[in-house]
Amino acid sequence: TGAIADFTEVIKIDPKLASAYLSRGDVHYAQKNFPSAISDYSQAVRLRPDWIMALKYLGDAYDENGEAKKAIATYQRALKIDRNFADVQFDLGVVYRKIGDFRKAVSYFSKAISQVPDHAGAYNGRCMALAQMGKAKKAIADCNKAIDLNSRVSAYWEVRGIVRHKLGDLRLAMDDYSTAVSLNANNANALYGRGVVRKKAGDGAGGDADIAAAVKIKPDIASTMATLGVKL
Repeated sequence: TGAIADFTEVIKIDPKLASAYLSRGDVHYAQKNFPSAISDYSQAVRLRPDWIMALKYLGDAYDENGEAKKAIATYQRALKIDRNFADVQFDLGVVYRKIGDFRKAVSYFSKAISQVPDHAGAYNGRCMALAQMGKAKKAIADCNKAIDLNSRVSAYWEVRGIVRHKLGDLRLAMDDYSTAVSLNANNANALYGRGVVRKKAGDGAGGDADIAAAVKIKPDIASTMATLGVKL
């Protein structure tokens, strides 16, 4: 793209300009070209080893590229520079939850909240991690807090819907899934969850329509949701 070409020209002029690599990495990241983003962010870090934002972005790119161990190691490097960096504590919570280390996920989400008490994303992440630890009743308070802080995020309603689903509160789960879909019509998790609830409630046609829409968006949605305890 034009932006990549522009930053490449800048790098040719000054190969040691870390900010140019970071900016070009940002363009690659936005285009979901994570290997190229990793390459540019890595060079930015080599040129400025204590640049905490470059480390954070490099960790983000590793995470998006499915390299959890490298993401964790990079985030940990960032925390050695600033152990109270809430965004990186949150990022670590996200990665640890993805790989199934829910206790560490809860710990890092809690650390982020201690630094930024209105960190809605951290409350939402901790809600899901607690639920996956089998502590769904305890998790609800965090889900509620995330929604209280920002009720316009589809994922927060989706997560509370999943937790309520796990608790057997299907009517309330349906309400949350529906709100999530109203905020983001392409929220595959919420569509699938609502479809499952509808089928269990006897609305086979409605349930099938939601599930079909979810599968169209995310073909492996059934296996994803099964790991969260939502299945037919």
